[in-house]
Amino acid sequence: MSNNRKQVPVWTAGTEVVGRFQFRARTQEDLSFEKDEVLYIESVTRDPNWYRAKNAKGRKGMIPYNYVEENKRAVKLHAMPWFHGKITREQAEALLTPYEDGLFLVRESHNFQGDYTLSVCGGSRLEHYRVRYMDDSKLTVDDETYFENLTKLVEHYQDDADGLCTRLAKPWKRKGNLISLLIQSHLKKRVGLYCAMIYILEDPLEKESLEMSFKLNTRERKWLSNHY
Repeated sequence: MSNNRKQVPVWTAGTEVVGRFQFRARTQEDLSFEKDEVLYIESVTRDPNWYRAKNAKGRKGMIPYNYVEENKRAVKLHAMPWFHGKITREQAEALLTPYEDGLFLVRESHNFQGDYTLSVCGGSRLEHYRVRYMDDSKLTVDDETYFENLTKLVEHYQDDADGLCTRLAKPWKRKGNLISLLIQSHLKKRVGLYCAMIYILEDPLEKESLEMSFKLNTRERKWLSNHY
């Protein structure tokens, strides 16, 4: 039994997984899903063979670990220079300031779990476009043109604006995020550094260790709560 447990993957909350097979709920606590459907891990359970997860529509339930696998599409996205993962609308706007026509980035949607947001500078304004997953797993911005994946969508709009405020001309690359966040912060240098570091860290334990090290005061925490 110990050997079997070693083979069970350890997924943290927020990990994106995809169905290897179709699964039909056997109890009211289970979550049904289709082959290739994207799900999001909520938490581990007492039984190492089951995880609590939710689908793109927000429905939650138990899923068997051996019916899903970590979504490699999501892993590849983090290698794309224009993909910034889980950042807020405010963080995206800070990164893209000052506006430069065609400057853009892609992030995970905060309001629609599983979808994305394309943030684009068009002249003197900044537009945020929702990138939706359809039932056939294709992506669209306007319900007229559909793409197999996010990379193809970006490549299409790099060639032609095709309804966007402007053509995607210049991605805001992740390697510049740390410096940009420090510059954009109007608080003390220490708070600016904290904002930048908490943004780039993905491991919950590393974030917790960072918070313990900085020990932000009441004023600083109030500012953070209004911006994150």
